[in-house]
Amino acid sequence: MRIPDGVAAPKAIFVVSSGFNADGRHLRQAGHYNQFARKHSMAIVATHFVAVPKNQRAHGVSYNEASKGSGRALLEALRQFEEASGLTGFSDLPLVMTGHSAGGQFNHGIACFMPERVMAYCAVKGGYYPMDPAAETGRIPALFIAGETDSPQRITGIAQTAWAIRDTAPNAPIALAIEPDKGHEVGHSFKLIAPFLDAVLTQSLDKEPMHYEAMERIKPSTGVWVDPVTMTIVDPTLMDPAADTNQAHINWLPNTEVAEAYIAFHTRSDGSIFRNQPAFR
Repeated sequence: MRIPDGVAAPKAIFVVSSGFNADGRHLRQAGHYNQFARKHSMAIVATHFVAVPKNQRAHGVSYNEASKGSGRALLEALRQFEEASGLTGFSDLPLVMTGHSAGGQFNHGIACFMPERVMAYCAVKGGYYPMDPAAETGRIPALFIAGETDSPQRITGIAQTAWAIRDTAPNAPIALAIEPDKGHEVGHSFKLIAPFLDAVLTQSLDKEPMHYEAMERIKPSTGVWVDPVTMTIVDPTLMDPAADTNQAHINWLPNTEVAEAYIAFHTRSDGSIFRNQPAFR
């Protein structure tokens, strides 16, 4: 855990995770994460999980299935941090999560296993999401990012996971972005993650630290919607439900500024815009 300089009383916990079995604890020192956490008065918790190999357990256990132990391990770590730091109530602060590959899969697992704890999350270029969303998962602002040149299995997995949430919550505040000309690497994902989370936290965090049970969910009606094919802001009530791109597949962004960042994120180096065609859904 790290509490950035200038943060006296954290208002939320910024959980950052790396790829499969990778030790991501060094991420708590990363400048861009510290700057972001400081801006919103958050503590940083960086994770290191290791999956149980198949030869040690019949089918193996991956930590992205948060219901099978990793979720409880995270809560226990937060409890121990509270005890060691003397920050009363620390372990009950809302979680704001971002992660790459299996780290993003873990974030989605937490949002499915204990959605009441999560204020917002981002899942970057993972491909295997075994947990089904709970009803409350569909109320959490979430950003999913895939890479255009990543494996088709990963692209399909992350897209199907995003839209599975919409199947249970038609107005879920989620967005799916495809980073052009990039594969499985982290790429420039934080250029979209930062404004997305920034806008959500600006609306959701109180001036004082709060228990996660006191969170007020952001209302989808306060955001804007972007058609991933035309890359324009649209009114979802005017869309043809039979069209290739319909209300189920448009992207929710917290405000117009983030919508513009979403469109810019899909702009190639030659100035052309990558359009998220139906094949990616």
